[in-house]
Amino acid sequence: MKKIIFMGTPDFAVPPLETLNENFEVSLVVSQKDKLRNRKKLLPTPVKQRALELGLEVVTPDSVKSDEFFEFVKEINPDFIVVVAFGQIIDKRLIDFMQGKILNIHASILPELRGSAPINWAIVNDLKKTGVSIMSIDVGLDTGDVLDIEETEILESDNAETLYERLSEMGSSLIVKTINDFENKYENRVKQGDKFSYAPMIKKEMGKLNFNDTSRNIFNKIRGFYNWPSTFCEYLGENIKIHRAEISKENPNEIVGTIFKVSDDAIFVKTLDGSIKLLEIQFSGKKRVLVKDYLRGNSIKVGEILK
Repeated sequence: MKKIIFMGTPDFAVPPLETLNENFEVSLVVSQKDKLRNRKKLLPTPVKQRALELGLEVVTPDSVKSDEFFEFVKEINPDFIVVVAFGQIIDKRLIDFMQGKILNIHASILPELRGSAPINWAIVNDLKKTGVSIMSIDVGLDTGDVLDIEETEILESDNAETLYERLSEMGSSLIVKTINDFENKYENRVKQGDKFSYAPMIKKEMGKLNFNDTSRNIFNKIRGFYNWPSTFCEYLGENIKIHRAEISKENPNEIVGTIFKVSDDAIFVKTLDGSIKLLEIQFSGKKRVLVKDYLRGNSIKVGEILK
């Protein structure tokens, strides 16, 4: 049975770990160190937590570039190293030792959207499809040769969470297929070339909404930044997060950002080219709530401008 070293950190990497463990021998799991999370409790990463539940050996090295870690890998002598959203750079020494068999699951159709947040930017950039790529890691940032790709349509109902879950499952099955047919896949691997795009790291301030934009762009930003960092604006001097919205067909003669109508289940806001319906919101210090539920005991002032 093929021996695998798995490197991963967030929830996205858990399904691939589980699937690899079902099909091969996962000899070692490598993850990031425990961090202070939920109310300042020191907790393991999702990958470390799941690996321990599966009874797998786990290490959390300061750096995978260290001599100690390299010697540990040599001792295990894995057939493959699989990397999924790990969070550390793999150095040339380890790449050379594995001879093309460090495989990465990347959540885009490479060379499109290299970088740390391809799922979010695929939605924000209004792409009609995305996918997962299995790449043989080299010394560059997501620049390695591509061994396989599976595509999926980005639905109007998708947000970052639903697409995240779907691509994680797709990557889980694709990595097993790639490993089982590695010689053929590697022989027919494709170089990425010079035409590429980046998906930069997302920062909290990127979630600020500007209603002086098209309804489509605002809609995509709300979906693409769902949960983190969440989109937000200001209403009566208070920050309000927008978790879900739809494009409206109405196009009133109002100032951009104006709340021009409140229905039983939506807040209608003027945009650059029309309007958008806010369906799920969250005030500071409060739980997220559907607009229809919020309006049962509260009111929203028509005529106010969201900033």
